[in-house]
Amino acid sequence: MSSRSPAAQARERRRPVGVLIPSLVVGIAMAVAAFAVEPTYGWSGLLIGAVFGVTIAIGGALFAAINVVAGARWWTPVRHHCIAVARTLPVPSAALGLVLAFGVWSLYPWADADLVANNHLVHGKTPWLNWPFFVGRSVAILLLWFVFVAALRKRVEATDPKPPVRTAIGFLIIFAITISVAMWDWAMSLEPEWFSTMHGVYGFAGCLQVGIAAVALRALRDPTIGDKPLYDLGSLMFAFSLFWGYIWYSQGMLIWYANIPEETAHYATRLTGDWSMLFWLNPVINAVLPIVLLMSRHAKRSRFMVGQVALIIIVGHLLDVLLLVGPAVGHASTVIPLAAAGSAMAIAAGMILLMRQSDGVSVRQ
Repeated sequence: MSSRSPAAQARERRRPVGVLIPSLVVGIAMAVAAFAVEPTYGWSGLLIGAVFGVTIAIGGALFAAINVVAGARWWTPVRHHCIAVARTLPVPSAALGLVLAFGVWSLYPWADADLVANNHLVHGKTPWLNWPFFVGRSVAILLLWFVFVAALRKRVEATDPKPPVRTAIGFLIIFAITISVAMWDWAMSLEPEWFSTMHGVYGFAGCLQVGIAAVALRALRDPTIGDKPLYDLGSLMFAFSLFWGYIWYSQGMLIWYANIPEETAHYATRLTGDWSMLFWLNPVINAVLPIVLLMSRHAKRSRFMVGQVALIIIVGHLLDVLLLVGPAVGHASTVIPLAAAGSAMAIAAGMILLMRQSDGVSVRQ
């Protein structure tokens, strides 16, 4: 438990609200500036921010569903924090909706009729990669996620909650399918000639890792959270950072070993030019640093260390999404990261503002 009084911690929780509005304004200004430089870069930044936010929110719901199905008891003190993270889904979904409605033709090569006509590989994928079906799948995925998040929230926030096991099982089954389709559509189809059979698992790993980090970061602001849940959250961040690193390595290793041109093009773009440094920085931030920093038992019990690692994972996840989208769009590796940072800042500020509405619920145990 923290040595600070509950009143002092309550004042600290209220203080950052004054920072959120300026962050929202600055983030929007940066995103608009990117659109002014080049609309394609603006749309890529908005897509990065939207996918970044959506995966954080749905990662909180995924974390809650796994604990419910597992019959876990340790997570009782943090269950409301999982739901608080999940209920921010409308903010990044709205940003994603703008991309789906207006940005597809700027971002996705398969939306260009001339390219499709002259590329037999892309032409063969037109039954799947066409705008009406693409948007329809995305809307269906988001609606399913909204339904399950609302159902989980209703049961978890009940006065005398009973474990919503059936709802959680249904969500996990649906999520296993929908996260794969979402990663294929929103990220992989930016390079329509590329394919990877591990990309859905890669999306799942990133979702769960960043979802746990977001829950941990929020739970640290709760004075009722004791040492045991804190230690468990630190242990889970350690474990799933290791899992993410394993999936990152496995996908790259299998593509390198097979050496199929349609697969290697994805990595060739990221291993050359301005993107190569960020590519190698990605596993350092998302895997090496969390594993090293949380290796000791003392670190997992430290509020400071758990909080810093949670922040590192969230920033690393933004870098990971940037590397999925940015190199596929262009080589202007200065404008695109700035556009992504602006969109992510604005979306994150909106998510936190929405999340804070549940502060009165989240501290009740």
